[in-house]
Amino acid sequence: MVWEWRCFAPGEPELLAETLEEREDLYVLAEHLGPERNLKLRGGERVELKLREERHESGDERWAKVFAHDLPVPPWEARELAPALLPGGRVPVRPIRSASELVQFVHDVGLGAGRVIPVRKRLERSFRAGVQLERGALVCAGAPYSTWALEGYEREDLLRARTRLAPPPQPPMGYAAFLASLGA
Repeated sequence: MVWEWRCFAPGEPELLAETLEEREDLYVLAEHLGPERNLKLRGGERVELKLREERHESGDERWAKVFAHDLPVPPWEARELAPALLPGGRVPVRPIRSASELVQFVHDVGLGAGRVIPVRKRLERSFRAGVQLERGALVCAGAPYSTWALEGYEREDLLRARTRLAPPPQPPMGYAAFLASLGA
């Protein structure tokens, strides 16, 4: 489980260092998926589901990665994804080989109609006092955005690190909530 404090703002930031990572993630949003579940295809090739276990008014969120599997996801592994998405929901038993099949799987579990939102990312990271600082340039819904996040295993480390930052221009939130706020 990792604590995260993440913010987004319109426009592209100037990244200070060479980009450490560049990729396109495909986020899945659905009618009843909610901001407490972050489902994506990392780099278009790895299904990942993170669940938000706790959120503080300050925007600090504790996330746990509960599912990660490269495509194709065989039926016996997909059976494990279904209850993590919706406890007590339907459990489709079939492989997941693509983004469209993942969206159909989400629908069949009982979370309603879904869609894929591509997010291109250029990320840089640094580490200090047990906290990772991530700065990124994003393109989603055809527009540039910047993001920055603090991540660590102890919330107290995030609180200390955050005191050295300027207040964010937008309220802190995770990727699922941000994409939903864009109407993407």
